[in-house]
Amino acid sequence: YTGKQSIEQAVKLVRQGKGPMGSSLEYLQNTLDHLDEMGVVEGPLHEICARSKAGR
Repeated sequence: YTGKQSIEQAVKLVRQGKGPMGSSLEYLQNTLDHLDEMGVVEGPLHEICARSKAGR
């Protein structure tokens, strides 16, 4: 847990993170796929993912 962060800081961390099963962006996208299935289709995680993919 990193505490409260700005969207920009979270994007930076997602773009550089990597674990044994893939990148942080892949982990985040997998989480969002499951949230979308549950009807949670927007929120800060969605924004972080979109910005990470866009290279911002």
